[in-house]
Amino acid sequence: MLSCLLWGLAGARFPVHSFSCRDQGESVNGPSTRVSVGLRDAGVQVLVVGGGGDRPGDRVATVVQRSVAALAGEITGRCGVPVGALATLAGPADTAEVCRAVARVARRAPTAVLVYLVGAVDQMPPGAAGVGVGAQMVSSVLAVLGSMDVSRSLLVVDTFGGAPGLEDNDNESAAGRGRTELLVSRAASAERFAAAALTPLTAELRHLLVNGDPASGANLTLGGVNRRLADMLAERGQVAATLAPAAWSDDLILARNAAHTPPLLVQEAPATRILPDFESPGGPGTIPLTPPPP
Repeated sequence: MLSCLLWGLAGARFPVHSFSCRDQGESVNGPSTRVSVGLRDAGVQVLVVGGGGDRPGDRVATVVQRSVAALAGEITGRCGVPVGALATLAGPADTAEVCRAVARVARRAPTAVLVYLVGAVDQMPPGAAGVGVGAQMVSSVLAVLGSMDVSRSLLVVDTFGGAPGLEDNDNESAAGRGRTELLVSRAASAERFAAAALTPLTAELRHLLVNGDPASGANLTLGGVNRRLADMLAERGQVAATLAPAAWSDDLILARNAAHTPPLLVQEAPATRILPDFESPGGPGTIPLTPPPP
């Protein structure tokens, strides 16, 4: 009989239900690092600029190049930005070239434009080509963003040294009534900057995207990430961080939060139903000898 039963099960047809991990942003081992609920379908355009010299063998230029590559990888990977929505500019010749690139990207952005300026300050070493990331470039980029039709923009400056005037840019007046969020990170010394694997803000952003924020919810918003970055950089010391926030950034999801633990599913027990006692000749609680008439 057992063999007949097994044969019957083998020959039976059972419905097959399939699902795609990629569609849900999940893998069999947990959340995917390549698919995000963040910027994938948000209509965002991103520009990453690496400035500060392009001399072969220059340590600062090497750090900038690695940081630009790391940013591009995280933005398209964990943040879900399509490759076609990301542009990079390495070693711009002058501030005008940067501004032209910002304008091109902003014209393609239906929702928001994110600009990252990574590199050394204006004081270029002898023989270096290109332009550094300093106060003039920041002010010019803010002016371009304020003149474009895009209603949401972010400017992140990740540099080192005494770039005077970076903290004096007024977000509301320069970028147009608070439409632009501005985050500036300045490392204290060129030596510390050049000895690192990545620029300070880029390193902290990558760490936050990889490891998540235990204090945040299921998703990391752009505004929450920028506030956390400013706090983390200040805690490190030797890095000055300035954040001029915009209200819209808290509504834009950047990526999944790798540190978020969803609450356990608590299933309530079904309610207990108390049945009434039988009405029987023997009184309540006794079993009648004969069934009641229909």
